[in-house]
Amino acid sequence: MKKITTNLFLILLLVTGQVFARPNVDATAATKGYYIKTAGNTKDGKWYTLAKNQFVKKIDSKYYLQNAVNVKFKDKIEISNDKKSLRNPSIQTAIKDYGISNISAPYAKYVMNQEDKIGISRIYQINYDKTIDPYLICEELMKNPEVEYASPIFIRELYEYSPNDPQFQNSNQYFLDVLKMRQAWEISKGSKDVKIAIVDNAIDITHQDLADNIWTNPNEIEGNGIDDDNNGFKDDVHGWDFVGNITGLPLRPDNDTKPLYAAVNHGTHTSGCASAVTNNSVGVASVGHSCSIIPIKVGSDNPNVGSIIAGYDGILYAANIGADIINCSWGGPGFSQAEKDIVDYAISKGCILVVSGGNYNEQVDDGTNYPASFEGCFTVGASGTNSPASFTAYGINVDIFAPGLNIVSTLPGNNYGGESGTSMSSPIVAGLFGLLKSLHPDWTPMQLQHQIRATANKSLTSSPSLKPYYYGNANAFDALRYNNNDANYVMPGISMESVMINGASEISSFEDNEVKASFKNYLGDADSVTIEFIPINDWLTVTDGIQTIPAIKANEIKEATIHIQITDKCPWFFGDTRIIVKITAQNNYVNYELISLPINLPSNNIFTTRINQLTDITTSYISTLHMYSESNGWAAGMNRLDDRGLFHKITNNNFTSGYISSEPTYCVYGFDANKALIGTGTDDAVGTSHIYITTNGGTNWTTVNTSNITNFINFIHFWDDQNGIFLGDAVGSQWGIATTSDGGYTWNLLSTMPDPLSAEDGLVGSGQFEGDEIWFGTNMGRIFYSPDRGQTWSVSNVMLGKAVTDLTFLDKNTGVAIVSEDLRATSSRYPASTSDGMVTWKTNTNLDFTANNLYPIYTFAPQNSGKIYMLFSTGEVFYSENLWATFQPELTKKFAVYVCGSHRMYNGKVRLFHVGNAFSTLDFIFNAAVIEKKIALAEASPVDFGDIETSKTKTKFIKIDNVGNTLTNIYSSEVIPGANTSANEFEVKTSLPSDIDVGSSMNFRVAFSPIDGGAKSATIRLTTDGDPNTFEFEVIGQGILSVYEIASPEILAISPNPSNSLAYVKFQSKSNAKSNITLYDNLNRKVFENTMDMIVGENEFNLDVSKLNTGMYFLIISDGSINYVSKLIKE
Repeated sequence: MKKITTNLFLILLLVTGQVFARPNVDATAATKGYYIKTAGNTKDGKWYTLAKNQFVKKIDSKYYLQNAVNVKFKDKIEISNDKKSLRNPSIQTAIKDYGISNISAPYAKYVMNQEDKIGISRIYQINYDKTIDPYLICEELMKNPEVEYASPIFIRELYEYSPNDPQFQNSNQYFLDVLKMRQAWEISKGSKDVKIAIVDNAIDITHQDLADNIWTNPNEIEGNGIDDDNNGFKDDVHGWDFVGNITGLPLRPDNDTKPLYAAVNHGTHTSGCASAVTNNSVGVASVGHSCSIIPIKVGSDNPNVGSIIAGYDGILYAANIGADIINCSWGGPGFSQAEKDIVDYAISKGCILVVSGGNYNEQVDDGTNYPASFEGCFTVGASGTNSPASFTAYGINVDIFAPGLNIVSTLPGNNYGGESGTSMSSPIVAGLFGLLKSLHPDWTPMQLQHQIRATANKSLTSSPSLKPYYYGNANAFDALRYNNNDANYVMPGISMESVMINGASEISSFEDNEVKASFKNYLGDADSVTIEFIPINDWLTVTDGIQTIPAIKANEIKEATIHIQITDKCPWFFGDTRIIVKITAQNNYVNYELISLPINLPSNNIFTTRINQLTDITTSYISTLHMYSESNGWAAGMNRLDDRGLFHKITNNNFTSGYISSEPTYCVYGFDANKALIGTGTDDAVGTSHIYITTNGGTNWTTVNTSNITNFINFIHFWDDQNGIFLGDAVGSQWGIATTSDGGYTWNLLSTMPDPLSAEDGLVGSGQFEGDEIWFGTNMGRIFYSPDRGQTWSVSNVMLGKAVTDLTFLDKNTGVAIVSEDLRATSSRYPASTSDGMVTWKTNTNLDFTANNLYPIYTFAPQNSGKIYMLFSTGEVFYSENLWATFQPELTKKFAVYVCGSHRMYNGKVRLFHVGNAFSTLDFIFNAAVIEKKIALAEASPVDFGDIETSKTKTKFIKIDNVGNTLTNIYSSEVIPGANTSANEFEVKTSLPSDIDVGSSMNFRVAFSPIDGGAKSATIRLTTDGDPNTFEFEVIGQGILSVYEIASPEILAISPNPSNSLAYVKFQSKSNAKSNITLYDNLNRKVFENTMDMIVGENEFNLDVSKLNTGMYFLIISDGSINYVSKLIKE
């Protein structure tokens, strides 16, 4: 008998992993970030709390750990013994490809013996080895239904600011008199029972001016090596060191909060600001006087590691150990829901979190840094004697200001010195909380917070429009004397408790919305209460915006209901609108609150952030952008610190950057991914300019000296590969404008220009090229025009002596220019228009962009549109059809700040590019009459599923294309059974609603499960927002009865079975024939297929199953008439 033995190696035809596999490197989180969305909710079916769309913005990688994420699961999950996996199949499948090195639940120990209402025990830290950006992993994990949220782990910085001032070390403690501490100490000198936790880098607990105020844990016995108070920390007699002496992870807690080096002095300084021992004839005095300090070290002993590493562990420890006040003089960018949960936990334990606002002159209402921007924290800004510090954070949510300039306090080794920053202001206020808590030990945290805010000196600014953002300087004397059993000194403390919308959780239309706000008075009785709702945006109208409440007694809650409506001037389809709530009462009481109402309007426009961190506009500047296709282009700019010229090459949502010159670069023209030209400029004193040319994508640059023509190049433009022009500033009485006919390597001065005025220059961005026509504006209010590539020129006066900062022409006769008083950002800017070929100009002085907080950065007119568009620095896009006599919004998404723009026509749309820190696009159709929403089947209808056995299921992905010119939404589906077909035999598996962008497709999933034999058919009907609003296609299939025969071991035998490597198969064939050999998994998915020539009698072959996942499989051998089936187990 002949035996045929063959080794058949499995070819896997289907990847069987879960949908939560290793993330695609093109995922959006890698470039822009991701959303954590929380829907509003209702208890009565009428009033809804506000929805929250928290954007976790992608920030510079230096601000977060590179191989770790925090993940909060909806339920607790057991960690494996080796700490490298989770005992949950769905989650484990999601993370298995990351190279997991360690998994922990770092915060579970803090709630081990108590109810975990916030759920911090469900926050897991996952460390991994693969080189994958944490933002990508978070975005992917957020898709898993068992994940509540995922977040990068952010690194926070100290908010210390040290001016270079020779008198700095000689400063006295002026700030105590600013706070009126002498009078305040007559009322309260603090109490040892009040505990202020200093969560900082290191604290010298042996300092002569701190030692007597350092807290001692009454439930811990020093040096016995036992966790006496059972809080998870052995011998934490004087706080805890969470970090130790490290340069990187892992942490090495060593229970020594003292600094090893004098340079690690921040925590010692902030401790002294809060509560250095006072009235001891040594060193300095402090606001907190006698209050206790809990030292909690969350930074490294190594002075080269200046960041806060375990700040939120420190907050948890402080909350559990019984701290009344927790001071955090640190923070940084990047929102973390895990951090927010920890803040909420500390607040639930009755702690007051006093935090620094930050030193970057940023508005905390915009979520610029955390924990300062977290709701519930008491955020402190910095001031001098009676004005805000130049560097301080500000905003309606900055609760108080306190001195932060030249604050003398304790330094390691019994030393003293001055420092500046909100790092100092925050512990000063923490000390004031200590005094107030000592005076009113039974007051709630909300009472204490309102007392300090309500009694502030409200004279930091005289501007009524700025008062909500610079509320006032702390006044310790008034904070202690008001509401202290003296009827002459009663002050209310009214807080907005909640905001709800009738019937919705966000604004989704231009219709009227009813909004209800509730207010609670935490302090003394309030009389003659006025609540004013002030919209920040002029496109939001408020009805009944001023309401009077005769009285709100202590602990009483009152409500106010208003009606709001956004107008058609609203620029956002996704964003928010804000309302300042001003609350006034007797004794000159005033408080400000902020309502942020989410906006989510229907729109065909598509906003995409393609690169979240193209540059850091605090250290570098992008002057210009030129896109040569819908996804590719070049940008040029400079380093703000040393003026070096730099470039960015943008390629399909990625970019490369580099420095090319010692001179700033101001203009760029890109031909393709390889060739680009960049121009530089210097002032008259330097007097040089150059053009840099690359032909290999920016790797190498050829330098062309153009200093003999101009010292400043404003524009470069080409008509083809060889012929181009640059527009440069004048030198003497000759404009620096030149042409090239060899691709930019040589340039010839044009001498046909009208003479420049004295000191007249061109301006970067103020120019237009349309075919052979050229326009450019100057700083002297003139516009030059050439109809023939610069061979002849004319000039027009728009507003002589002013600056033409931008311009756009619809044709040679009709256009708009932006004129400015001068080139300062704060100067008034107006649109000026001409319709007679620049013979006359009309300036619309009624429309001052600057007065409306609009700063135009790019103007353009899509060809044949009749519209002139403007992009503004904060992202708004407006257009006009009447030369900016009036204007309308082109709906976009509120996202970022931008500095320049560009545009291209793309798929029948306009693609508007905008650049700041981020690189974003807005796709829109400029003519609504040509909008076409249309989808089509990519394959012929009917879609044939073929022959399928009864009780089996076959799934097909049916490709549907968007063949229109705008995004099309698919809302729902309906299956209409045909003859001999029951309702469930064809089933739509795709989740709806969904959408398809222009030029894109979707794989529409349909399953066929015949219940009996015969021809089957159905019509799939989709409901869309297209015209018509339904789309139909047919599906067909054939139900066949099973012809499989369970083979006996005598006919088909597999051994060993189970198997983990080679399985030996014996098959008794009844004929000489070519047989099909197929292997299916237990989900009926084909994983292997081959053919083999069989002979009558016994046939043998081997199957290599080593690469299969463990589980059950079915081996099927078909000889043409019968399908023999045998079960195979892979172990």
